[in-house]
Amino acid sequence: MTNETPAYYAVIPANVRYAKIPPNAKLLFGEITSLANKYGYCYASNQYFAELYGVRNEQISRWISILEKENFITLEIDISKGNSRKIFIGSELGGIAEKRNRSCAKTQEGIAEKRKHNNKYNNTYNKKEIKENSGNIFSEKNISLKTQEKILEFISYRKEKKSKLTERSILAILKKAEQYGEEKTIATIDCTIENGWQGLFWEKSGAGNYFKKSARNALTENKDYSTNRFATCTG
Repeated sequence: MTNETPAYYAVIPANVRYAKIPPNAKLLFGEITSLANKYGYCYASNQYFAELYGVRNEQISRWISILEKENFITLEIDISKGNSRKIFIGSELGGIAEKRNRSCAKTQEGIAEKRKHNNKYNNTYNKKEIKENSGNIFSEKNISLKTQEKILEFISYRKEKKSKLTERSILAILKKAEQYGEEKTIATIDCTIENGWQGLFWEKSGAGNYFKKSARNALTENKDYSTNRFATCTG
């Protein structure tokens, strides 16, 4: 019988293979490249990857966050498809994210402008629009780009959990982010996503060593550290 399965292949370049990140994050990167080879980007949800690897959604979100932090992937929200997520391979790894952003800039701006009148909050969460649209959620906020991207990740995370954030909730998060700064905000959001929580517990998350300790534990112990629900969030 002829095998009709498409012969897509996974690519894990050397800088990903030897990066100090959890081994399963590297495998996930390979899975993303296999899908990106066909479509130019990977649109699969965390639920899809979770079922594929037999882990919790929160663990997939954790690996995605690690890959993005290392600039191995770039996330984008497709506003034309109900704010669905697209995952691009980082341009420094031969991906198309940078090229695509240039070629589609006018299209994205046009769609955003049309929706602006119908959506007070401009609920698109597109990173390009963050930089270019003066009316976006981060305007006049003293929040770093890394922190903005992490907040976008949390917004997407809540949407996947069928618990979409309200405008008031997002404004409260922005206020806290300004108060606590980049390191504390990123650590707090990472802690929440890892443990599958819905709220942000600013006083409980360790700002300094949380992320590095979690990744290091995963490498040395070679296990799913998402089951250790509280130890990695205290510091």
